[in-house]
Amino acid sequence: MRAYIKYTAITVLFLSALGCSKDRSDDRTYARETIQFAGGEVTKALLESDGLLKTHTQVKVYDFLTGFDGTINNETVTASDTYKYVDDVVEYQETTQNWPFTTVSHEYRWTKSGTHRFFGWLNKDQTYNNNAGMTTYTFFGADPTLNENTLVMTTPNYCWTMSSPQYDFLYAKQAVVRNAADGDYSDVILPMKHMFTAVSLTLENISTNTNIRITGLSTLYNGEDKFLHKGNAQVDFSANGELTPTYTLTGDETHPFFNVSGMSGISVAPGEQYDILKSSNNKLKNSDGTATGNTQEFYMTWPLTQQQISNYKLNPFGEKYYDEEDKILALSYIAGQSPEQTVRIPFPAKDWRAGTKMHMNIEFTDKAISIVGSALPWDYNDHHISFNNESLVVPNKVSIDGMTELGDNATVYITPEMPELTCRLYISSLQGATLVITKVGPDPAYFTLDPASITITGQQLSFKVKASSLSTGGVQRTCQLSYTVVLPDGREIEGDSEIRGNDHNYTFARH
Repeated sequence: MRAYIKYTAITVLFLSALGCSKDRSDDRTYARETIQFAGGEVTKALLESDGLLKTHTQVKVYDFLTGFDGTINNETVTASDTYKYVDDVVEYQETTQNWPFTTVSHEYRWTKSGTHRFFGWLNKDQTYNNNAGMTTYTFFGADPTLNENTLVMTTPNYCWTMSSPQYDFLYAKQAVVRNAADGDYSDVILPMKHMFTAVSLTLENISTNTNIRITGLSTLYNGEDKFLHKGNAQVDFSANGELTPTYTLTGDETHPFFNVSGMSGISVAPGEQYDILKSSNNKLKNSDGTATGNTQEFYMTWPLTQQQISNYKLNPFGEKYYDEEDKILALSYIAGQSPEQTVRIPFPAKDWRAGTKMHMNIEFTDKAISIVGSALPWDYNDHHISFNNESLVVPNKVSIDGMTELGDNATVYITPEMPELTCRLYISSLQGATLVITKVGPDPAYFTLDPASITITGQQLSFKVKASSLSTGGVQRTCQLSYTVVLPDGREIEGDSEIRGNDHNYTFARH
């Protein structure tokens, strides 16, 4: 029989915290216990520190009941029906560690049979704007919608800009399923997941004696905004297990995300560091390199993959390269007495994952301008580590057993006579962190790493590169290695510039 949705008409009554129950007298259908939701494992703190346990914070919750055969709320339901049992808002009250539904329109009781499927999303963030609160409706301009046939939630289309409210939207990371016949009437825990990421952008002058003045910052090339900051997301609650939203994103030339209005015309002396996205007066470092006590400002945006923000191409050897029009970030500046110039530089090749902070620092040196990026979990411990003033690898880069007089940018062959190669390197700092090695280039599937991650202990580290198959096919397969350091607090720092570098860019090959 085809499943269908039945709807329950609910009259909203403003009652005491005890609320009213549904068909309390029908002991054949309902258990004595009411449905309550625990808030202890529901966390929020990407941009706020109070979390979700704040009075008047609200979560929109659904419960779809299947496998129930009988009468519920004066309606006849068969086992093949999908019945919407709960469609309501639950509000946190400071006097309890639960979110009972009795604080809103009704008290919902467990049924004695059938399977309940619970899920939901943040409806109101009470901590926003000095506890004035922010709802999904006032943020998006409309509420998220749920397709009750497919159980797919869709957010309204939204364009992030620097002036957008910094709303940290959360959704249940999975649908919580309870079989009523099991008699498990404990509180329902809805662990939440972040929909958005956050980004910051600072500029640091580490040149010897050159003052620089920022005059422009843009991501627009040939009339196209390649920074994807407008779109919506969908979350499918129909299946079991961890949920990952799908994002549909575009750019918006009319309302670009990046701007430099706060720093335009500001001179940055050697040793100084400024927050580009916040304002000209948010100096993070003085000219002697000491911290000012200010911190960089983070701004929300849609999560982006490395391919969406780096916009790079690969040459036949698997090496990345950028056309001038492809480089995503354009920075205009005046260095010393030189005329104004614009440099186009790519973002760091890292995913901007939901629930993390992506901090980027544009470094102006005597030779070039580059961006150093760090991916930070929302609860990271803030302490400064920089590859510019703390050497990662000494005294040599990567050494490979069996190779003598190995030149820079060399191709290393894996053969039946030498089916695996042992690579060694010594890391002098960042003890307790993890070195993660990733295969990149045109043919990574033809090679294996053993291991692919190594704990940094202050001793010489080693790993093996093997060919997954050495059968001759007449086609040369190649790959290269990329390095990332993951700190104990979850931060990720790109290590290619220290380990791989332009002069130790080895290519592994097999036939």
